[in-house]
Amino acid sequence: MTQNIDLKCFPYSYEELERLAAENTSPEAFDYVQSGSSTEQTLRTNVQAFSSYAFKPRVCTGTKAVDSKIEIFGKEYPFPIFFAPVGNQKVVHPEGELASARAAKRLNVPYIASTVSSHTIEEIAEASGNGDRWFQLYATKDQDVTNSLISRAEKNGYTAIVLTVDMAPSWRVKDMRNQFLPAEMVKELLTEEELNDLFNYETYLGLAPVKVDEVLASYYNSPYAKEEGK
Repeated sequence: MTQNIDLKCFPYSYEELERLAAENTSPEAFDYVQSGSSTEQTLRTNVQAFSSYAFKPRVCTGTKAVDSKIEIFGKEYPFPIFFAPVGNQKVVHPEGELASARAAKRLNVPYIASTVSSHTIEEIAEASGNGDRWFQLYATKDQDVTNSLISRAEKNGYTAIVLTVDMAPSWRVKDMRNQFLPAEMVKELLTEEELNDLFNYETYLGLAPVKVDEVLASYYNSPYAKEEGK
């Protein structure tokens, strides 16, 4: 279906997309998505490093046989672009990861579900349908939680595990200033008293840093981290 689009307002660059995002989300949600940890030195370094890459043109070779397809894990995809594991997507859209998973299926590229998604492994799998999906894993000290997450991913058609090994407790200055806690599924699973104990602002400000292990361990006996009936 063709849509009427005002091409004068269409975002042609990442900078324009970022501006539109800022205009259409809450300041707290935008800062959570757009900002980096601590002084954001790593964020700036990553942007600088990425900008050092460029397409290398090959002239006088013709354009009829241009092919962007790649093969990975024995499967072919139309281009080397996947959906990265971004958690807590409901802070920017009511459907969160479900909408992203459907979009990935339509584009025929893998969707990588975050451990800290705002929807369960099963819900994302249902939205993805027969689309390719991978699961990003934060391995925790609680082996039962880790095993349960992997088992549920396997049972729900996730074909690869994307292991994150560089996650460390850190401060996000903009989130601290906004007093913003985006962990939607933690809020839903814990009582108000438990939430205050786990995510009180003194803890968030660094007096007793919350570790990923502690957060994920709190999901045990929940639909997010524990297999049904076990």
